[in-house]
Amino acid sequence: MKQFWAAAGLLCAMVILLAVNSVRIDRITAPVLELLPCAEAAAEAGDWTRAEALTREASALWDEGTGYLRVVRSHRELEEISLLLSESGACLASRDLTAFRSANVRTAGLLRALGDSEGLSWGNLL
Repeated sequence: MKQFWAAAGLLCAMVILLAVNSVRIDRITAPVLELLPCAEAAAEAGDWTRAEALTREASALWDEGTGYLRVVRSHRELEEISLLLSESGACLASRDLTAFRSANVRTAGLLRALGDSEGLSWGNLL
């Protein structure tokens, strides 16, 4: 009976840790995902200065969160998102709206995939 309770306790601990990890990743990615469409809307409206400021803010928020993410995720994935955010900034500097949109779509896709892959699911639990 002791083995059953030990296994149940271990399973509960795993579920709690997975949930905490999922919430922390959501707290890192959600603000960035909120800023990207705002920056895109500003660029479409011709407000390049605001778009650049929003993109810099998104990049800064992302950089703040990567310390924790480097513990739980592959560095390659994190660097790819960082490079795409830099690419977005460069597109804004050159006023290339099409490339900026493309970089934002790829960045948002990777951020969503990151959140989905670390979400609370049976696959992640097992």
